[in-house]
Amino acid sequence: MLIPCAVDSAARTLPLTPNIRVHLEQLRAEQQEDRAFFGDDYAENDYVCKRADGTLFRPNYVTERFYVLIRRHGLPHIRFHDLKHSAATMLLSSGFSLKEIQEWLGHVDIGTTSNIYAHLQYKAKQDMAASISEKLKIG
Repeated sequence: MLIPCAVDSAARTLPLTPNIRVHLEQLRAEQQEDRAFFGDDYAENDYVCKRADGTLFRPNYVTERFYVLIRRHGLPHIRFHDLKHSAATMLLSSGFSLKEIQEWLGHVDIGTTSNIYAHLQYKAKQDMAASISEKLKIG
């Protein structure tokens, strides 16, 4: 199953992984219970992420909660948006092409992806040079 995602002004479709499917099904069941509990006071809408009474989170809610989470666990301070860069770094180091990563991230132009992650491409070039050097060794 694929889920649509519109972020960074680039609409794209991403695969729905089994663990996310399970989470969303649990969330739907919880929301049905919440709807029954709140009755007419439940705020009906099509949003997935919302409060128990159906009202929407403030736009900066996720970012604020993210900061609380990293402080609570003694993790280094990063911006919520930096998770996107972490994902791109992991994808690149896993061997995915810049074109694949561009499409995953939703960058309209591959130049954006290339410019942001050029330093990682250089590391790949170093690895390629080392590999060629190793193969050219005689005997």
